[in-house]
Amino acid sequence: MLSFQWNISPISKKETVCDTFVVIEMSQVAGNITSLRLYHQGWNETSTEIYQDYEKIWDAVLQKLQKSFEKNN
Repeated sequence: MLSFQWNISPISKKETVCDTFVVIEMSQVAGNITSLRLYHQGWNETSTEIYQDYEKIWDAVLQKLQKSFEKNN
């Protein structure tokens, strides 16, 4: 498991600074296959817009990470 704090600055005047945290859990599925779960938590009620952006961003980041591992194996 890997966890870290992720401070997010507001992107509009309606939002406030949001101190979130990310947890990444890894577990071996079989042989050299690893399952990865990412949790991004701690959002506040004013961060709806940026939360939706991060939902898309994490998908793209994880896809690139998977391609990188597949390329190097």
